[in-house]
Amino acid sequence: MFCQINYFHKIYPNDTSTHYTIATIPQQDGTYYTLSLQSGIVLHIIDEMGNIEQTKIIDYGSDQYGLVEGEQFIRNAQGGYTLVYRRTVAPGSTDKDIYMVFLDADGNPTGQPQHYGEPDATESPLQVLQTSDNGYLIVGQQYYNNEYSHFYLVKTDSVGGVVWTNTYTTGNTGSSVPFTALERPDGGYMLSGYGHYPIWNYQTIVCAIDAAGNWEWTRNYGSVGDDGAGMLTQQSDTTYFLYGLMREGGMRKIFLSYLNNGGDTIWRKKYIMSDFTGPQAYFLKKSNNRYYAAGLNQDPTTSELAGVLLAFDGQGDTLWTRQFTSNPAQEHYLRDIDFTPDGGIILTGFVYDQPTAGWLIKTDSLGNTCAYVGCDSTSVVGVGWSAAAAPDPPPYAVVYAAPALELRSLVLSATATTFNLYDLQGRTAMSRFLHPAASVQHIDAGSLPAGIYVYTFADPNGGIVQRGKVAVW
Repeated sequence: MFCQINYFHKIYPNDTSTHYTIATIPQQDGTYYTLSLQSGIVLHIIDEMGNIEQTKIIDYGSDQYGLVEGEQFIRNAQGGYTLVYRRTVAPGSTDKDIYMVFLDADGNPTGQPQHYGEPDATESPLQVLQTSDNGYLIVGQQYYNNEYSHFYLVKTDSVGGVVWTNTYTTGNTGSSVPFTALERPDGGYMLSGYGHYPIWNYQTIVCAIDAAGNWEWTRNYGSVGDDGAGMLTQQSDTTYFLYGLMREGGMRKIFLSYLNNGGDTIWRKKYIMSDFTGPQAYFLKKSNNRYYAAGLNQDPTTSELAGVLLAFDGQGDTLWTRQFTSNPAQEHYLRDIDFTPDGGIILTGFVYDQPTAGWLIKTDSLGNTCAYVGCDSTSVVGVGWSAAAAPDPPPYAVVYAAPALELRSLVLSATATTFNLYDLQGRTAMSRFLHPAASVQHIDAGSLPAGIYVYTFADPNGGIVQRGKVAVW
């Protein structure tokens, strides 16, 4: 049996207008639904090698559209998709509202968009969250001319009808902007973003509201300096990770805080990354107790921005970082991160050029991709052999895939030997003695991050009798 891993690094230029790729949802067949901003809201269906197969226009014809973050486009519980974006209410109008539209499983709109906002104000969404009652929480900001922005939340029912709206702010000395929201088990919500305080300037904040949208508390994190927005992700029903940027001692630092449901800091870890300019792709995503986040890194020589992918373990320690760019002389932004069915990662963003171009990167589970911009490649990895197919006498052990592999188990048939598993950096991920009396042995791989691994079987004297690669997902 074989496992196919695809990689690509693609730029999508547009000769006549800007092309912002903002969000991507992987499909089980290996294709992708990618949302773009191009004089309107456009959905691209992308094949497994990163090529555009089909384009669908979702909304077009207004004066101005806004699409900023990956979590504005989500898969919903009804088997389709939900999308929120900003647009002018009518041609020539200064009124810009939040619009929400539902798409079917094929990416086609199922009705007219609904919109939310106040007259003469600008409302911009940053996230849509499907809630436990099958309704939605739209998270955004609102501002009027010459005023600072504040949190703007809309709770809807399952078809987009308004249940409640509310606004929140840390004060009138600067803007307050939300970026992430999570639903609590009691039906309330945890929100994160940034807010302004007269003493500390801008601070990373987390606040809590109840199920009816009533404010409960707000806490600020980071340093006494000017900090960036915080991105929140769930660790358990009562604990959270907060990922953000702080400025401390004249240096930029990534911080990762572990919080309880009251906002208390259980621990915090800081990492000096002098060229890091802040989190970008919302959220910090979790897979198998590993956490993946994206941000921006500024080149100290050219001052241009590159995309950064970071991996953390469950204790907040960095496992690795990867940097991506298409051209060192251009600015790059990452807006979305998600996991793919083959165990890899898809990153979505854009290259800020004239005109702006879309940008997609497909990596494996360790953030590795193909070598150059425009590339695509396929790695076909053997994950199974049969003794009958071996030209030599049967080896001591046979590794083969079974349905249990999808349950994160490796199935082994072995005589007396030792099984060793290594990641692609050469680090030992697992070592097990295989009992000679068992013809088939099961080893739980549930603690391993998805990806490609190298394995060996060693005889009692340490000699390697078989080696190969296996995919875990």
